[in-house]
Amino acid sequence: MKRSPRRLRIGGQVLVVGVLCVSLWAWWVERPKSLRPSETRWGQRLREQRTARPPLIVRQWTPQEASTARVSDALPLRVHHVSVAEGPVADWSFSVDTGVSIGPQEYWPTLDEVPWPELDSAQSLQVLAAALRSETDVALDPLQDFIDDADADGLLDYDLEADIEDPWTALLAMQAEHALAWLSTEGGAIEHARSNQIAEAIVADWPNDPAADYARLHLLQVANDDWSAEHDPEDAVGRVLDLIEYSEDLLVLDVAMSELSRMRSVEMGPETLAQIAAALPEVDLDIQESIAILGMNQTVRQGLWDEATHWSELYRALIEPTCSADAGSTDSLCSAQLQALGAFEARRARDAGVAPTSWRGELSTVVHVCVMERLADGELQRSGSAARATFEVDGTWQDDWIWGDWRPSDGSLEVEPGDLQRLTDCLAVHEWEMTPAEPLRVQLFIHVLPAD
Repeated sequence: MKRSPRRLRIGGQVLVVGVLCVSLWAWWVERPKSLRPSETRWGQRLREQRTARPPLIVRQWTPQEASTARVSDALPLRVHHVSVAEGPVADWSFSVDTGVSIGPQEYWPTLDEVPWPELDSAQSLQVLAAALRSETDVALDPLQDFIDDADADGLLDYDLEADIEDPWTALLAMQAEHALAWLSTEGGAIEHARSNQIAEAIVADWPNDPAADYARLHLLQVANDDWSAEHDPEDAVGRVLDLIEYSEDLLVLDVAMSELSRMRSVEMGPETLAQIAAALPEVDLDIQESIAILGMNQTVRQGLWDEATHWSELYRALIEPTCSADAGSTDSLCSAQLQALGAFEARRARDAGVAPTSWRGELSTVVHVCVMERLADGELQRSGSAARATFEVDGTWQDDWIWGDWRPSDGSLEVEPGDLQRLTDCLAVHEWEMTPAEPLRVQLFIHVLPAD
């Protein structure tokens, strides 16, 4: 009996469909599942490497070389800097910056962690991320290679109006458009409209997929980028607050909160700061420090001294394990942190009448008052309105402060030696409330900043 040709055709079609189903099933089983950002190796490594991170970047002036004249070396040395200025409180800033910043190359998932499409550009994106993480490799060639591969893969012609069928292909296209905009700019703001539009579509069509987390972070970092045409600090703050409220991923929260430390041009009210503070326990300690600094900057500039005191106490508690109040001068970061807290206490004493709570804070407060009085009386005069004057003195604390001879460190202050000694008289009449816990010597630098 001959088989019907029609039955043969149907049987062949069933066989083909079966083979395709098996192939698709095998491909789906082998295809990496979508890990959440904090589950990737970069998410885990970010936290593990924080303890081995190099010392935090200290944003402050570099002091003049110290004079060879010194008090007795038998006592422990503390170096203390006091900046004297009468600038508006709206311009005040804490003089230490943690420098916390988490770029996409530090959290971008690898090929075996999420279902990237099998395209050359997916491979070259990994090469680009590695080059950006490297301190020695130049990233320009990998960047161009990624863009060329993305173009060959058709990602630079991505249909911005179509529904997103595969969020990871869309995410790759988003990154390609972002890279192309960065590389092709010829000056001025960088246009990221196309990459933003793809990111918004991913969030809208795949809101619960891990790919949407990366798209949300892209939108946040573009809004917080000073070089972006879409730079919008208020929108960036809103995006951070949304992630604080709705995201349960710790890496996403780390990245979002780290962006706050770079937001200096937008005012955040008490309610916003309270929402940010509520998320502090969930993030890395370095980011907590940066947020405490943000809180001080924001509340001091708004004259909210009770809230500013709260943030300063939080900052002091965060640095206490590695920077005690009696730390020596060999730890430059700790010394800068304590000086910055002293400057905060001095500003608070002048503006809010709150007594300093540390000997550095009281010393900064009294020095500021004494120098400003000498400037007002004409005993100290700058050589020009834009001049910056620096002078120094060695002192010791045992039962009282004893100061040596004052020494100008540059030529921008017109002063006789006897006029500087009057600063000693001013310091001597003050009744000190906060004193060091043990005898010590202090090398005191005073920086008279230019008048506004």
